[in-house]
Amino acid sequence: MNRFYWWAGGASILALVTVPAWTLASTPENDVGSLLPLRSARASAPDEAVVGGGLKLPKVAIRPGLLADKAAPNRGRIPRRLRIDAIGVYAPIVPVGVTHGTTQIPADVDTVGWYQFGGRPGKPGSTLLLAHVSSGTQGPGVFFLLRELAPGDDVNVEMRDGSWAAYQVFARRSYAKEAVPARLFSRIGPEVLILVTCGGRFSEASGRYQDNVVVYAVPRG
Repeated sequence: MNRFYWWAGGASILALVTVPAWTLASTPENDVGSLLPLRSARASAPDEAVVGGGLKLPKVAIRPGLLADKAAPNRGRIPRRLRIDAIGVYAPIVPVGVTHGTTQIPADVDTVGWYQFGGRPGKPGSTLLLAHVSSGTQGPGVFFLLRELAPGDDVNVEMRDGSWAAYQVFARRSYAKEAVPARLFSRIGPEVLILVTCGGRFSEASGRYQDNVVVYAVPRG
């Protein structure tokens, strides 16, 4: 039985960041750190299905109605600002959902999106934060240097109530768009903060970056 709980369309992070016309000169990021802290989730791997365009997405449990019209569950604290001193990030966080089957990303490249139908700080599972790497009209995005975060770096999230949640990076991975892991949407297991943006090589032909950069952090003890 699939122990990951999904909202319809939530798995479409593979089309995560809107296509930038401004090209980021980069090579695929090296993987650093260990994903061992995630293994205590003990969640079975979801079934996979090839969906339009050859992208592999976990099978999802469909709920009636439009996801974008649903209110987020009233549990846990609500993040409002992200601070990452190592890469000079101090940015507002806004709740995002799903539109046309794709995870929403704030239009402003200086704003971070919190996937409100996933986890929340202080609760089990993955608190997922998404942002642009760059834009053809706005330039570098708030996660432009996400690929430089390394194990041991601090990540701090301010809540609407004024409290802060402190995290420490333990791993960074670069995944092909079609290979983003289902654990990014997990709502069980250990509490994990996950930061995601586009990365890797930029394809002029498709107008897309080929990979996603994913940074994992756990609460600082």
